[in-house]
Amino acid sequence: MARPFISKKYSTPSGGTRYRAWYYDAVGRKVGKVFHTKREAEAFLRAKAAEEATGTLADTRAGQVTFEEVWKERRSREQFAANTLASQDNVWRVVGPLFGRRAIGEIQSRNVEAALASIDGPAARAKARSVLVAVFNYAIAERRIPVNPAKARRQSRTRAARMASQPSVRDERRYLNDEQLRALVAAMPDRYQALVELMGRVGLRPGEAYALTVGQFDTVREEILVDRTVDGPASKTGKERKVTLPSIVAEGLIDHIRRYSRPEDPSALIFPNGKGRMLDRNQFRRVFQRASLKAGVNHGLSPNHLR
Repeated sequence: MARPFISKKYSTPSGGTRYRAWYYDAVGRKVGKVFHTKREAEAFLRAKAAEEATGTLADTRAGQVTFEEVWKERRSREQFAANTLASQDNVWRVVGPLFGRRAIGEIQSRNVEAALASIDGPAARAKARSVLVAVFNYAIAERRIPVNPAKARRQSRTRAARMASQPSVRDERRYLNDEQLRALVAAMPDRYQALVELMGRVGLRPGEAYALTVGQFDTVREEILVDRTVDGPASKTGKERKVTLPSIVAEGLIDHIRRYSRPEDPSALIFPNGKGRMLDRNQFRRVFQRASLKAGVNHGLSPNHLR
């Protein structure tokens, strides 16, 4: 690559001054960028020189393809398990509308963090980040971008940062005691009371609870077999497990199935919505949060906190 250089400063029609920095990208294409100060232009060129030295300098035009194009290209070239594809589809529903049509070279860390912030639950956000990191790593391998904007930022090790990361009194209120859980269950619509009772008493993950079918509930042994989530026929850990229920929870579940499901059909959902379909996570979260507010236990509570 030819040595980067800064063109002479020039005046704008409004009377200001600008500095144009030139460099050559990974395929030898001359690229220019304008800055307000000479210091900014020099810093930019030093960064490009470092990218060249480390082999991360990108093809600027390659970075103009959209995120959606890169996403689809990776899906067509690599093989994924069904559960992985379902997980990717969940992430796409969030990030697709936000920056699917943007040039992948224009997407910055703040865009990725904003997208992740819209996802409820730390586990779901971590899974989404891992998917995005893989997509951007693919783009790096194809020389479309120089760095991965989805990688988590390095956490500060200062004392102030450690203090800030400690759970606060507000955080502790997210864990309900027995009285608060009873109040929350009472505030929920009848259709969802057994669901909240189940998650609150035995620590079932929301995705596992929503996917439960009548055949997974052994009414004699008063236990449920957890072997799937809303994302597919496998639990979050990849292993099935049996969960013994308190008698009061099992009795409530039997009554719930009689009223809202089909006891004679092993494949019927235990907790269907009003149309007999799988619960929508976002819709149920809104119902849940309204009830927690009504019960006086709303401190940033979500269904995940019942665990």
